[in-house]
Amino acid sequence: MTLQEACGKIGIEYKDVPANDKLHTTAVTGKNSKNTSGRIRLFPDGAGGIVMNNVEGSVLTFWHDDTPPTMTAADKATRAARIAKEAQEKAEMHRKCRDESLHLFNTVARQEIPADHSYFVSKNTRPFGIRWQSSGDLLVIPVQDLAGIIHGLQFIAPDGSKKFKTGTNKTGHFFKIGTSKDNTIIICEGYATGASIHQATGHAVVIAFDAGNLLSVAQAVRSKFSDMKIILAADDDHATVGNPGLTKATEAARAVNGLLAIPVFEGVRHE
Repeated sequence: MTLQEACGKIGIEYKDVPANDKLHTTAVTGKNSKNTSGRIRLFPDGAGGIVMNNVEGSVLTFWHDDTPPTMTAADKATRAARIAKEAQEKAEMHRKCRDESLHLFNTVARQEIPADHSYFVSKNTRPFGIRWQSSGDLLVIPVQDLAGIIHGLQFIAPDGSKKFKTGTNKTGHFFKIGTSKDNTIIICEGYATGASIHQATGHAVVIAFDAGNLLSVAQAVRSKFSDMKIILAADDDHATVGNPGLTKATEAARAVNGLLAIPVFEGVRHE
C-alpha cells in the first residue's frame, strides 16, 4: 500500500513527508484546509508508516509491500520488531488518552451546558449526560465501553464540527443515553440523532459516532445482551455514493439479528 492509498483509505489529504518517524500534520478530506487533524508518520527504514484521522478517531498502520514475494530472515525479524513496537506504542497512546480523557471529563469539562447553546438550538434537542468545556465552547462526549470506562472524547464545536481527542480508541465503544425499557436498545451514528430518538421514544440509545463503528458497537452490545431487541437507526446518505449510512447500518443489523429503521424523505425510495 502506498502512502497516498493509506491517506485515501483513512480520509486524510496526501502529503509528501520525510521518513523520519515523526508525526506530520495534514488536512482531513472534505474539511476546511485549516483543519489539520490528520497525521502522517513514515518509518525511518521506508518500509511503511502510520496515518491518523483525529476527526474520525481512526489509526492505520500500513506497509508499502504488504506481501513481499521473498523476505530474508533478517527482513522478517525487522518487520516483526516494527510491528511489536507499533503495537506497544499504540497501546501506550490509548492508555495515555484514557487517563487524560477521564481527568478532563471529571475536571475541566464540568461546567453546566448553557440552555441556549447554539448546537442544541440548531438541532432542536438537549444535552443528556454530556459536558461543556468553556474554553473553545466545546461539547464533550465520552467514548465508553460496556463497563463505563472512558476510552477517549469527542468534541463538538458550536458549528457542529466534530473531532476526537488524539489517541481515542473508538472501535466498539460508544456513548449511551437513557436506560433500557421493553428490552430494547437503539443504535445510531451521531449525538444529535441519538438525543432526538431518545426524546421521541424514551428508549435507550447507543451512539456509535459514525457508520464505520456501527457493526463493532452492535456486536459489543449483543455479546452482553443476547436477548435484547437491537434496532439500528440508519443515517440515509442517499446523496453519497454507496449510501454508507444505510449500507453499514444494514450490515450491522444483519450481523446481530437486529431490526433496521430508515428515515423517510420525500421523493426518496429504497428497494
